[in-house]
Amino acid sequence: MEPALLLGFQEEAQVVTESSSSSARRLVPWLNWDEWLFVKHALFSDSPHSVSSALKRISAWRSRGSFPVLIEVTASIIEIQLKDPCFRQDESNDASLSEEMLAMLYCMAIMRLVNGAVEKTRKKEVASIAVAADAIGIPRMLIDIRHEGSHRELPSLKIVRSASVKALDWLKSYYWEPQSKAIPFQGEGIANIKKEIKSKIRELAICLKVNGSAQSSSSLLKGKRL
Repeated sequence: MEPALLLGFQEEAQVVTESSSSSARRLVPWLNWDEWLFVKHALFSDSPHSVSSALKRISAWRSRGSFPVLIEVTASIIEIQLKDPCFRQDESNDASLSEEMLAMLYCMAIMRLVNGAVEKTRKKEVASIAVAADAIGIPRMLIDIRHEGSHRELPSLKIVRSASVKALDWLKSYYWEPQSKAIPFQGEGIANIKKEIKSKIRELAICLKVNGSAQSSSSLLKGKRL
């Protein structure tokens, strides 16, 4: 699973790492995990307004530096799709780009995805980016497009357009969903924390009661001596 963190408001948080399922503390740009969850749900919603709101929030995160590559690539692919007539819900051509430009943008985003995801997970003994990418489950189609775009001709729009859908599906399963489940204070974590808090409160109440009894006994003894 991938990682996801940056800075900005620099709050420490538990984040899914790119190389394993273990967690680590890193600086993040979001105010809290509620904001991150808002972006996640809005980004993949069917509402153009929600998607737009999520992209604006991500733009703010990007400006704070240390921006997680998988969030960056997710936003980039969705932004490109919004300019692609194949994915747009309106009939306007105002924001449309030429097929060549769309193909180039899709290809660049996919190359960024493969290179960025592999960068943090690739082991020193693994020489091939393709092998490293395959090891973390990146679809072969994306690996091939990365190779074609880097060393040969630009793949056709039809191919990279289809690949953009596969890329988003992989990003959801590799980063967004695992990170969502790893967020602290959710699900069973909340129940366990509540139990722990109640247990601590009971312990504190018992300590206060014992201390109060001890002080009362001490006062009585002093009174008798006087």
